[in-house]
Amino acid sequence: MRGTLMIRNNPMHDVEHQAGQIVYKKPIVHYISDGFTIIKLGERALIYPVDHPSPWVTNGRIAHTSPIIRVGDDGEFETWNTIYKLKENRQ
Repeated sequence: MRGTLMIRNNPMHDVEHQAGQIVYKKPIVHYISDGFTIIKLGERALIYPVDHPSPWVTNGRIAHTSPIIRVGDDGEFETWNTIYKLKENRQ
């Protein structure tokens, strides 16, 4: 496509640059909280991913996220690589 530059810097998502704008296409991953999960801007979280597409992540086992860049409502947060949505709390 003319005027579009696709940069493949991560096998899980693409970065599209169009006319001075950068659009990130990140995977959405659901996670389970063990009740001790801390979601803090700029920090990494320890979560139990449910449907992470990466071959380097074992779903259902504890995983470290990349640093958090946005915290939303209802347990949703965004890291450098992924958007995470809370599936359930495990207590």
